[in-house]
Amino acid sequence: MRRHGLGDEADTWRHLFPLLARGNRVIALDLPGFGRSPPAGRANLWSCAGTVLGLLRALSTGPSILVGSSVGAVIAELSAFREPGSTRALVCIDGGLPQAPGTLKAMMPLILPFSGERIYTAFRADHDAAFASLDGYFAARDALPPEDREFLRARVIDRVESDTQRRAYFSLLRSLTLWDRCRPGWFHRNAASFQKPLLLAWGSEDRIIPRTTMELIAAIAPHARTSLIQGAGHLPQQERPRELAAEIEGLISSL
Repeated sequence: MRRHGLGDEADTWRHLFPLLARGNRVIALDLPGFGRSPPAGRANLWSCAGTVLGLLRALSTGPSILVGSSVGAVIAELSAFREPGSTRALVCIDGGLPQAPGTLKAMMPLILPFSGERIYTAFRADHDAAFASLDGYFAARDALPPEDREFLRARVIDRVESDTQRRAYFSLLRSLTLWDRCRPGWFHRNAASFQKPLLLAWGSEDRIIPRTTMELIAAIAPHARTSLIQGAGHLPQQERPRELAAEIEGLISSL
């Protein structure tokens, strides 16, 4: 089961589907208010984890490998910690709590009420700037195949033009900030007692979430192992899908 990062959708996994689905059942969802999913009240970490767990129950999957990217990694953690029986293993890709101090500092203009909404809405008048805003998430966005760049441009324009996704984006971002500041101890305690395998996969060129967050979580969780995906930024599933798939397949084989 895969959940995407903030402002993204299930299509972030599009290159992993054919690589992992050959021998596994792969499920990816658009979180409520994102992509093609309608909102279901105010989006926050707790409600999104509830959505994930509810979908697993509805599909009768049994214990699953939960995979999350960026904020989706935090939601995957929260889902696994809330209901350990739902989880065979956990994969956090360039994200998770507790975070290294100061991780969210660069996002402060977006986190602040009204300021963030103004920045976001301004992209509606400049789609080139909206596309350029993705640069920091990739080691080399311009090195992606042309079809990927066209896909990402269309997706980011869809997002900035959608009032529904704008509301979900800021609601979830501010929920992350609240948990990061007020509940880091909860994640620390649960990570320390988590008895399932945990893979922390990080793009070697990630400029969004520092590698020190990976190292912090790895030092806490008793069954964690780390993997650096060379040549990838914050979204290795898009830049280096084969390398990431190999790491996930290795985890599956070890179970």
